Amino acid sequence: KHGAFRIDSAMQIAAKPSMMSRAEDENGGAAAMAAPAGFLAGLGPVYGAYLEAQERLAADDLEGFVAAAAALNAALGAVERAGLAGEALGAWKRASAKLGVDEAFGSIDHARERFEAMSEGAIELQRRFGHSGEETWALAHCPMAFDNKGADWLQRGERINNPYFGDAMLRCGSVREV
Repeated sequence: KHGAFRIDSAMQIAAKPSMMSRAEDENGGAAAMAAPAGFLAGLGPVYGAYLEAQERLAADDLEGFVAAAAALNAALGAVERAGLAGEALGAWKRASAKLGVDEAFGSIDHARERFEAMSEGAIELQRRFGHSGEETWALAHCPMAFDNKGADWLQRGERINNPYFGDAMLRCGSVREV
């Protein structure tokens, strides 16, 4: 068992594909990367806090967003990383850096700007490691966010709940993936 991890680590160091994860799933999309069970279990609270932050912004609730961001920071700090190595560890570090919040928010516009990077981190985690449970999540996109630059986010369910505009344009956007 340990030998497979050593061989896999050596392959990853040599920039070869990991044996611990498939490059593609049966539908041709990226498959979730193998990771220790403790790490994967720790992602649940991270996703939960991120999704709460998304919902609070969609509801124009800055105070709720700040609370969700604090819960997200706590959840990130509690994730068990033992056994995570190579590309999986690198993916975690990149995503968690985007998700973590270390600033105060004076306005909901500032919170929405910061949420874009948080969404990039959450989407990276979802793509790399997936999520457990039966809940359906959607990858949504608003083409009008940030002066028509556009921005993505994860949300529960398929009915658009736009965190970048809130009540002003709550249903602006489309679902890209489920």
